[in-house]
Amino acid sequence: MLDNPVHVGDHAAKRKRGVIGRVSKLLVAAGLIAAGSTLAFGPVTDAAYIDQDFAQPSTAISVQTRQVLTTVETGTYAGYGRLPDKRWLAWGDRRFGGGVAVTELSRLNDITETPALAGNTFEKIYSGDKASFGIDNQGIGYFWGTNTDGLFGNGSAVTARFDLPQRGLTSGSLAGKRLASMCVASDGAMAIDTTGGLHSWGVNTSGRLGLGTLSAQSVPALVTALSGKVITACVLTQSHALAIDSSGTLYAWGLGSSGQLGIGSALSSSLPIAVSGLTKVVQIAASAGYSVALDAEGSLFSWGNNRNGQLGLGLVSTDPYLKPVRVNDRGALASLKIKQIDTVSGSVTFALATNGVLYSWGSDFTGGLAQGPVSSSTPEPTPIERATSSLAGAAIDFVSCGSGTCIALDTNGYAHAWGYAGYYLFGNGSSVTTGLTQAAVL
Repeated sequence: MLDNPVHVGDHAAKRKRGVIGRVSKLLVAAGLIAAGSTLAFGPVTDAAYIDQDFAQPSTAISVQTRQVLTTVETGTYAGYGRLPDKRWLAWGDRRFGGGVAVTELSRLNDITETPALAGNTFEKIYSGDKASFGIDNQGIGYFWGTNTDGLFGNGSAVTARFDLPQRGLTSGSLAGKRLASMCVASDGAMAIDTTGGLHSWGVNTSGRLGLGTLSAQSVPALVTALSGKVITACVLTQSHALAIDSSGTLYAWGLGSSGQLGIGSALSSSLPIAVSGLTKVVQIAASAGYSVALDAEGSLFSWGNNRNGQLGLGLVSTDPYLKPVRVNDRGALASLKIKQIDTVSGSVTFALATNGVLYSWGSDFTGGLAQGPVSSSTPEPTPIERATSSLAGAAIDFVSCGSGTCIALDTNGYAHAWGYAGYYLFGNGSSVTTGLTQAAVL
């Protein structure tokens, strides 16, 4: 394990730079790629994984190849990055659907030319557990990976795998609708249509689908309790959900036993409830048992389970916080304005300040705090390590976290990763222990 962030791929790049040069010359000479194309490597065989954790940021594939990305999306088994020309790169474990055919053996691929897109381009991609979703520039939805528990919303609960993106999300209440955004869990999903309607489907643990029942939903159903509201964002966890509307009102529903709904009690609800005490909410994030929200003034609030200090209040407590509490009025975040929030590993929270400094707090066992060493904890918002990591001298512009892995983009568009490095989640084959490699055009 490494205690400091390193650019994802730095060590591999040193070993492979000469090989990349020789291979690219051969491919150009053979007419297989254009001169100047960027190459990345992945395993030819399903070699054994290194379940390695990186406790501080390391440069990701974009830095290794000098690629500039405009956004990234990180999931449990796959990651995605968008290039300035709107092409998307995909990496991760192809067995769970990375958006490329199973015969593609590289761990990093351009998925822009997938047949289902028919000339359109992905505007957004959402990576969940063993499946991913995309929305193209026409508002059409796509899915790929493994359908479990009706995750694809097509009326089938049969487990099936799709290696390439498939057009879908046209059943039930989404028939005839165009999509604006989504939020995805391992066995359920929600979609916001272009009119602001919220639709949900999948496993309905604790009523997290917001439909007033506990029954599973095999096709999308409109969350009628929010009809008349223009929903702008949603978050779905394994047991509760959040959404905000165009006025900045926050709604919560599902399991409430840890106070994660923020309604002043530990009660659960299968219907959305407006959360009082917050106004002009613009961003939301959540994980098992707790929630966080960001308002238009840059103020950060948290509530729910605080057994691991994940609420950022400077203490660990066995009693949950039943209502939102402001975080950035004390400690390292005092007087700072926050521009983005996220969570990772179930009990780690991130806040990106407008000055480009990323803060983390909570407890984890995969290096997700980015403060080193692995298996560390702190209830105090603390700047992630930069001086001895790949982020030295860099300001962060955006961060995306999966279940144990985080990838951040600096203001130059270069990616830095930390946390769990298995399943090729750093995008450079760094999980490979043995086996040959194969070049792939990026």
